[in-house]
Amino acid sequence: MLKKLPLYLLLVCAAVMVATSCKKNDDDTSSSTTVYSNSRTTTQVMKFYIKANADVMENLDSVFFTIDPDRSIIYNADSLPVNTKVTGLVPSVTFASSVRSVVFSVTGGTARKDTTFTYRSTVNDSIDFTGFVTMAVTSSDGTSVHNYEVKVNVHKVNPDSLVWPQQWRRSLPGNGVSERKTVFYSGRFVTLAKEESQYMLYATGSPLQGTWESQPMPFEPAVESFSSTTDNLYVLDKNGNLFESSNGLEWNAAGVTWYSVLGGYGSRLLGVMRDGDEFLYDEYPRPDGYITKMVDANFPVRDASQLVEMDNTWSVHAQALLAGGTTASGKNSAAVWGYDGKLWAQISRDNKLPALRNATLLCYYSYKKRTGTARSFKNPTWLVMGGRTTDGLLNNKVYASTDQCITWGDAATSMQLPAYVVGFWGAQAFVIEEDVSATSAQAPRFAAPVQPVTSWKCPYVYLLGGYGQDGTPLDYMWRGVLNRLMFKPLY
Repeated sequence: MLKKLPLYLLLVCAAVMVATSCKKNDDDTSSSTTVYSNSRTTTQVMKFYIKANADVMENLDSVFFTIDPDRSIIYNADSLPVNTKVTGLVPSVTFASSVRSVVFSVTGGTARKDTTFTYRSTVNDSIDFTGFVTMAVTSSDGTSVHNYEVKVNVHKVNPDSLVWPQQWRRSLPGNGVSERKTVFYSGRFVTLAKEESQYMLYATGSPLQGTWESQPMPFEPAVESFSSTTDNLYVLDKNGNLFESSNGLEWNAAGVTWYSVLGGYGSRLLGVMRDGDEFLYDEYPRPDGYITKMVDANFPVRDASQLVEMDNTWSVHAQALLAGGTTASGKNSAAVWGYDGKLWAQISRDNKLPALRNATLLCYYSYKKRTGTARSFKNPTWLVMGGRTTDGLLNNKVYASTDQCITWGDAATSMQLPAYVVGFWGAQAFVIEEDVSATSAQAPRFAAPVQPVTSWKCPYVYLLGGYGQDGTPLDYMWRGVLNRLMFKPLY
């Protein structure tokens, strides 16, 4: 690490250097003195990259390097993939004007411990970037030398792994719980639980803190129907009567009777009404002119995933999606259905998803490489995990879609659940953005004069509850995150 001198010492050194250069002996024939400076003109680096080497990494020459003249550092803020070999990379450097010499020095490399060589653009001398690398640039007239530190950063972990750290696991509230379901309402996690002698409602702003407020329910609800909209909490009683509450304390009958609740869409609640042998789409409160319609033959009337609402680029209105479930005829569904504010329609167009009941659906992110480059871009990615298969076994695989649930496939290995997250069905998942602050140990990842990033929003996945193979409630919560989303943003 370069050591910085106090300002008064720098001024003293500058005065001494000026005095030395101005004083001339009668015998001195030299006309100048070399000055080690931070010149941005005669020694300025305009571009730096690593030459292509497919044996090291595809599109290696497209990796972007930041040139920070204020700190005299050249580095790739977007680190190379974990385990990339950087012991023999060939640099290419472009300068603002012609320079007399460029000398690379390496100290402490793993392949070549200490080396020095003079850079020529036509020579393919490789550098061991596992060591401390400096580049001394001398101006064409020999009067200025600028020393840069050159770093090739490599990830220590796979940035595209969806991790579930065990230290983030927390217990859920309640004693002797036999049923449980959680919703996210008004910025809080709200859990409805059936306990040994009563039904309880618990709420917290942060499950990670483990502090929950509690209150008893005034009637016996159907726990699996517990849902929320932007305005209210909703639940059916044991007879299918819908109740609503804005605060969880006072509950009022909505005046409708439903077979099942699908979930919230804005301020409206979507559900299924049964009329004899017919099942009908329904909403509460009903928009003006709303007419109930018979559900499609392949539509899930119960046991679907939670309803997930999200804006997208190809629909005028927000889209609400659910996966799997059981149809009116009693068959397990392998489809994803979407609602656009007026109509329900089947979204998925392939059979890559298995038929699942009580699966967990969420919309998160993955990263995809840009064609012909080493750069990645953020891509909304839908995930299906958990649930029960047609034969009643637990699904232990995560499935992914990057085209708004139209086509599906196995999620990457890095996004599969770890072995210590046991199989489940009926769990709820929520993606919550939280503030993350940079630590002093983190190197700045910006190029001057851009303002340095000190905090940013990181989306975490909260996976709560659910049931095991035997139907026993799982009394804990997991928090997951894609590794790279915790990395300090570039700008």
